[in-house]
Amino acid sequence: MSPPETGRQTLSWLLSQLESAPLIDLPMGITIADAEGRLAYANAEARRMLELPVEGALEASIADFHAESAGWQRLVERAGEGGRTLVHLRVGGRDLWVENHLAPIPYEDDSSNGLYVGCMVDVTEDHQAAARTHALQETVREMTFDIGQILHANTSTLVMVNQTLLAAGRALEPELQADYEAAHPDRLEEQMSKRTDLLVTALQRLMEAGDEERRAQALPPERWQKLEAVVPTLEGYEEMIPVPEMRISALRAVTGEILAACRDLAPGNMPKEVVRDTLRAAQELERITCFMDITASRTAVVQMDTSLAALRDFITTEIRTDDPSTRFTVASVLRESIAHLSEFARAARVEVVWRNRSEDHEVFGNRRDLLRAITNMIHNAIKYSWAREGHDAPWISIEISNDEELVRIDVENWGVPVERSEIEGGMIFQMGYRGKRSKDRGRLGTGIGLTDSQRVAHAHRGSLTVTSRPARASSPDPGHREYYRQPFLTRVTLTLPLAV
Repeated sequence: MSPPETGRQTLSWLLSQLESAPLIDLPMGITIADAEGRLAYANAEARRMLELPVEGALEASIADFHAESAGWQRLVERAGEGGRTLVHLRVGGRDLWVENHLAPIPYEDDSSNGLYVGCMVDVTEDHQAAARTHALQETVREMTFDIGQILHANTSTLVMVNQTLLAAGRALEPELQADYEAAHPDRLEEQMSKRTDLLVTALQRLMEAGDEERRAQALPPERWQKLEAVVPTLEGYEEMIPVPEMRISALRAVTGEILAACRDLAPGNMPKEVVRDTLRAAQELERITCFMDITASRTAVVQMDTSLAALRDFITTEIRTDDPSTRFTVASVLRESIAHLSEFARAARVEVVWRNRSEDHEVFGNRRDLLRAITNMIHNAIKYSWAREGHDAPWISIEISNDEELVRIDVENWGVPVERSEIEGGMIFQMGYRGKRSKDRGRLGTGIGLTDSQRVAHAHRGSLTVTSRPARASSPDPGHREYYRQPFLTRVTLTLPLAV
C-alpha cells in the first residue's frame, strides 16, 4: 500500500502498516488513540487488559476506562514530556493500575496529527506477578518494508517503530530511564551481570530454604534438579557464551525456567519472602535483557534509515542531471553531514568531536556526492566505535588540514580493527565487501560506503586512504590470536584538491 497523499488517509494507512508489518511482541499494552480517546489500534495485550474483543474492529474509547473523568485528557496534555504516569483504570468493575507512557505521533512538519501511541504496563498488585512472568521470548521481530515507505515524511512505519521502541524501553527499564539516551552497551552489560549475581544469590537461598520434606511438597524433585542445574549457567555465562548477543537470549531462557518454577511452587511450603525475592530478581534480569534488545533494535532502526538513504542516493547517482559542480567549503559539508547523522550518533551513544572548524578550505565539485562520501566516512566511524577506557562514552575525531594545494579530511575512531591484508589487498574498497571484523556486536552494513566514497574522491581528482593500528602502546604480536581482538585506531582520509 502506498503512503497516504492526504491527511484524511493517514490513520487508515498507519493501521494498515501495523497489520501488515507487526512491530513488536512485548508484554505490555500498546494502543493508538485520538485526542478524545477513541481507540484506533490495540495489540493483544491491550485488548486483554481492557477486556475488549480479541480481534476485529474497536468500538471503544480508552477515556471511558479512566477512573477519573479527566484522566485521559491530563495524559494527552503531558504526552511526549518523557517518563511514565501511574494511571487508575476501572475495567469490568475491577480496579486496574497501569504505568502508561504516552507520546504523540509526528506528521510531516513534526506537528502532531492528533494520534497518540501509548504503552501500558500492568502494575496492579494482584496481576503484577502474572504480568512479569510472561515469557519475553522475542522482543523485536525483523521487519521488511519498502524503501519509499521508510523514507516517507515522518508518517512511515520506521518513525512509528522508533517512537514505539523508545516508549517501550522507558517503560521496561525504570532504573535506567534517566540515562536511557546515554546508556552504553558496556554499562548495560554491567547491569545485566549485577542482576545475574543477585538472581544466583536469591535462587540459592530458595533451594536451601525449608527442610527436605517441605521442598518435596513444594516442587517435584526433578524441578529442583533443573533449578540446581541452571546455577552454573548463571554464574559462568560470560565464559560459557563468548558471543555477547547470544547471552541475552540464553539468560532469558534460564530466567523463564526459574519464573515457571516459582509460579508452580505449592503454597505454604516455602518462605514467602524468599520466593518473592527470587521472583523479583528473575523478573528484573528478564527486564534488563529485554531492554538491551530494545536499545540495540532502536539503534538498528536509526542506522537502517541512514544506510537506506545513502544507498538510494548512491543508486541514483548516474541518472541525476541537476547537480552542477560548484565552489563550497569543506566545513559547510562537514556541518551538514554531522547534523544528518546526529540522531544515529545519539542512538549509538557516540560523541562526534570536530577538532578543527576552519572555514578557509574551499573545493570545487559535486557537493551532493561529496556530502554523501563524507557522510559514509563518519557513519562508519560511529558504527564501528567501542567505548574508550576511562571515558563515559565512545567518540570519533574529525580534523581538517591542508598541504599546499590539497585539503585533508581525517575521520578517526577507536574500536573495530581492519585487518592489514584487507587494506593492502584493496578488499575494503570492493563493492559489497564487509570486513572480517565488521560484524562485531551484530552491526548492520551494505559494504558500499567505502566503495562509494573512493569513487567520489577519484571523480574529484582526490584519493581515499585507510589506516588501522592497535590503539594501545603495548599490544600482542600481529601473529598472536588476540591481536585483532584489541581496540584499533582506524583513520579514513579523504584528500581533495583545493579550489583555485
